[in-house]
Amino acid sequence: MPSVSSSCCKKGPGYATPLDAMQNGPREKVLYVAMVSCQENQPDYLATIDADPDSPDYQKVISRLYSPNINDEFHHFGWNACSSCHDDCSKERRFIVLGGFKSSNIYIPDRQDP
Repeated sequence: MPSVSSSCCKKGPGYATPLDAMQNGPREKVLYVAMVSCQENQPDYLATIDADPDSPDYQKVISRLYSPNINDEFHHFGWNACSSCHDDCSKERRFIVLGGFKSSNIYIPDRQDP
C-alpha cells in the first residue's frame, strides 16, 4: 500500500500506516474528546482541545459542543472518511460521527470550525 508521500494526489484523508502519519503528517492542531457527564441530568459534550504548542490556548478546551439530549453516554466516535481512503482526493475528514451508547442517538458535527 503506497504512503501519502508517494501517492499521486496526496490530498486524501489519513495515511497508509501510523508510521507514515508520524513521518509525513503534520502535528495535530486540535484534539476532539468525548466528555461523558457523570450527572444524568446534564448532557455529554464534545470538547475541542488546542494541541498547538505555539498557541496561547495550548492545552486548553477551546470549544464545547453539548448534546441536545441527556443520557446519551457518548462512546466510540470517528471520522466520516476512514484512513484507508488516504489516496482518494474526493474524500475529506470534515465530519465527526459520534454515537450515544445509552440513547442510540447519532450526531454528525461539522468540524470545519473547531
